[in-house]
Amino acid sequence: MAPDLNENLAAADQFEADFVKRVDAYIARTGMTLPEETLPVLRDEFNQPVVTELDLGAAGITNVIWATSYKFDFSLVNLPYPDSRGDGLSGTVLRRFAVSARSPC
Repeated sequence: MAPDLNENLAAADQFEADFVKRVDAYIARTGMTLPEETLPVLRDEFNQPVVTELDLGAAGITNVIWATSYKFDFSLVNLPYPDSRGDGLSGTVLRRFAVSARSPC
């Protein structure tokens, strides 16, 4: 296992902080009135020892589920978008690089 847990967690925290700054700048620039949000500071995982090897038997782990892929499912999003099959049934929003081709409005 890679010994860079703390670096990955710090990078994820920094990405979130940078994203929130961009959203806050957009809100200020457009004059939107929204309540200010305070990000929680979670540091417990940084206090854990870094594990680079694991004896599954000694740790009592008897099963490992390995997921190698995923599928987009927008079935919870109820917007008037056509889907990839064009029949409105598959629940997949047409998009390119995570951007929809048209607005529902």
